[in-house]
Amino acid sequence: MAISFDQPLWWLALPGLVILVWYWRRPWLLQARAGSREAYRREWRRLLVRLLVLMLLVAALAGPRWFTIVNHQAVVFALDASASMGTAVAAGEAWLRQALALKPPRDRAGVIAFGETALVEVPLSEEPLFRRLETAPGTDGSNFGAALNLAQGLLPAEARRRLVLISDGRETGEEAVTLARELSQAGIRVDVYPLGAPTAADIRLDALELPPRAYAGESCSLQLTITASQPAAATVVLERDNELLVSREVNLFAGSNRLTLPVDVGPTGLHRYRARLLAEQYVDSISANNEAGAVQQVLGPPRVLLVADTAAEAAALQQVLEAGQVEVETVTPAGVPQDPAGWARYSAVFLLDVPAYSLGEEAMAQLESYVRDGGGGLMMSGGPDAFGPGGYAGTPIEKALPVEMQIGGQGELPSLSLMLVIDRSGSMDAYAGGANKIDLAKEAAARAAAMLTARDQVGVIAFDSSPWEVVPLGPVTNQELLRQQIGSIYAGGGTEIYPALAAAYHALAGATTRVT
Repeated sequence: MAISFDQPLWWLALPGLVILVWYWRRPWLLQARAGSREAYRREWRRLLVRLLVLMLLVAALAGPRWFTIVNHQAVVFALDASASMGTAVAAGEAWLRQALALKPPRDRAGVIAFGETALVEVPLSEEPLFRRLETAPGTDGSNFGAALNLAQGLLPAEARRRLVLISDGRETGEEAVTLARELSQAGIRVDVYPLGAPTAADIRLDALELPPRAYAGESCSLQLTITASQPAAATVVLERDNELLVSREVNLFAGSNRLTLPVDVGPTGLHRYRARLLAEQYVDSISANNEAGAVQQVLGPPRVLLVADTAAEAAALQQVLEAGQVEVETVTPAGVPQDPAGWARYSAVFLLDVPAYSLGEEAMAQLESYVRDGGGGLMMSGGPDAFGPGGYAGTPIEKALPVEMQIGGQGELPSLSLMLVIDRSGSMDAYAGGANKIDLAKEAAARAAAMLTARDQVGVIAFDSSPWEVVPLGPVTNQELLRQQIGSIYAGGGTEIYPALAAAYHALAGATTRVT
């Protein structure tokens, strides 16, 4: 049994604390000394008790830790029984018998055999009995990870733990190095006894990588990772659903090689790809590691939605997309989908110079969710009715696109006075293109005002038979209040436009901004 401390520097404070307690209790000692001898002894006992409590407190703060020194160890021997070992398995068995014969009396030892999997050959004990391998862990691979995991489970925590790997080093898994580090961090020593180390040349196919999804009619690139122990020539054979796609002669360098194979994707559905390496035996001593596979899902042609004011505006883009095997549907802003399921039918949406008010708040919110949550594509083309000029600033569409709709450098722009004159006659209560006319006019006015800054001025006049001043011309200070005032306009009455225009003109005549 031994002891250590997590914070041993606390002990440095003990002498100072003892001196402090001594000076604190010294007057009581002197007073007791002047009295009876029994009182003097009692005071000394009190002082010693206080010093003992102080020492225990410092010891607690120092963080004591008790541990036992272990003088015996537990060792697990892991013998590789895979096909690559060949006759070296017998040599490993002989070495194991010698190692077990030299085991110290109190130590414990065990044996596991590993290949495709790992099995316990001899349980951990102080008198292990081993002559030769009796289990059959499979010979078509060397699963180091399984051996390391099994050994960790066998080794007890109360002994010094050690694992000895007996192998040629031809690993078929990918987690051995990581697991060995984890075992080392857990206090398990990992040693390797190289036996039948690989001397013959070999090439192996490490990975076949391709996009997990593709569209019918597309081409994609397959990536092969090949490792060669020395420069060699080989043939790469690629099959899809057991049908030959590619057969190519390649020259490999020593080390890792990357090979790219362009292929046309198959018809819609799920397809299995298999790649194989063919080479002469003198450069490829192990053929079991010459194959890799992958799966790809092929979807139907992508569907794209073009949103334009007229079909003519979308004709050129539609022609280009259809030439690329893309299904295209063109609609006006009034014909866009009305629910998330409608948007989900398309792989991407193109907005071709259409203003925000023509789409409406609900459609823009659904489109932003389609991009954010559904992973759909969104593109907006430039034009007088796109981006900031199209009223998209502050809308859900601005959130979905990687651009800002506000015009930069506004401090350099001249101040502006804007009078908005809105027809609120009874005819504005009708519908055009699926939308209410007065609602469209109010939305356009609100978005135009939203583009202004505090340096600008805005006013709103609505008219039927006579003008109605909704917002007097003044600085733009409260955008939310401004939108509410514009939203209060309703349709009804006759149509007399001249008085409204005259009122707007007179209001602008007194404006103090640089532009009116």
